[in-house]
Amino acid sequence: MPRDIDPARNFTWRHEFTLPGVLDPPPTVRHPFLRQLHTTSMAPLPAGQRFNCDLARLHLAWVDPGTAAQDAALALVSHSYGLLYLGDQDALTAADLAIGPAHGGNSRTLIAWQEIAGGLLPVGTLTTGGGTDLDLFELFEVAAPATWPHVQNPNGPLQPGEVCRFGLHPVFDLLDRAADPATRQQVDFYRRLILRRLTSLCLEWLIAQDITIAYCVVGPHLLYFMRRCGMYVIPVPAAQPRDNAAVTRLRRQFARYWRPDDPPTRQPLPYQLTGIIRPVAELADLPADVANRPELITALA
Repeated sequence: MPRDIDPARNFTWRHEFTLPGVLDPPPTVRHPFLRQLHTTSMAPLPAGQRFNCDLARLHLAWVDPGTAAQDAALALVSHSYGLLYLGDQDALTAADLAIGPAHGGNSRTLIAWQEIAGGLLPVGTLTTGGGTDLDLFELFEVAAPATWPHVQNPNGPLQPGEVCRFGLHPVFDLLDRAADPATRQQVDFYRRLILRRLTSLCLEWLIAQDITIAYCVVGPHLLYFMRRCGMYVIPVPAAQPRDNAAVTRLRRQFARYWRPDDPPTRQPLPYQLTGIIRPVAELADLPADVANRPELITALA
């Protein structure tokens, strides 16, 4: 992977949003646990007031285990993944929906804090790790005679890495639903900037551990979003879910997410995250205040 991972590291962008007058969870979110996560996450934000998204005031930090920051990151992930399980809500318990700390692959969790009046708001999180005990190897295998890309090195297997557990603050979903098309484009752009920054730092950490192959398990929706962020991800050939009772039970329990009865193209699958992140100037669907001001992106060409 290239060491100059994110050309947008010094990119400056700011936009002021007006929050909806009501910050309650939408009716589609019925599960009490998810509704409580939503309400708690929205508590620092005043309904109907201004919400400033400022890339210069976005702070990324590694999370220490057992801290409030770890709790904040897990809440973002639990809420984000819970939305993907909407069709399964009635059959799931709070314990099913509460995602605990990652346990495999010497994992580390990164959180993005946005400065707001009165403190910091956790707006995004991503987890990374390296080793042969990564979660994805428990869930997937590569059918022979194919092998995982990290095993194909002629000088012996490389140490694999993983990037996973991407979560965003629910305020972005509220803004996306309530806003006009131009504002929705701004919301989308800031989401993309957050994931770019999180992924960039996670990949830098993997490189510092001499890990040069990173994987991610994503479904079609997140895959499309990652590519719109400028990331170059490629499928792992012949990757398929492991055929054992534990994996089959998991895929059935969270069928809304795993889609076990759908064609593979509609299911979450392993991809190789190459580390190539295109400059912001090359992204599609840029907001007018970025696309029409070349001085903002000249340095990124």
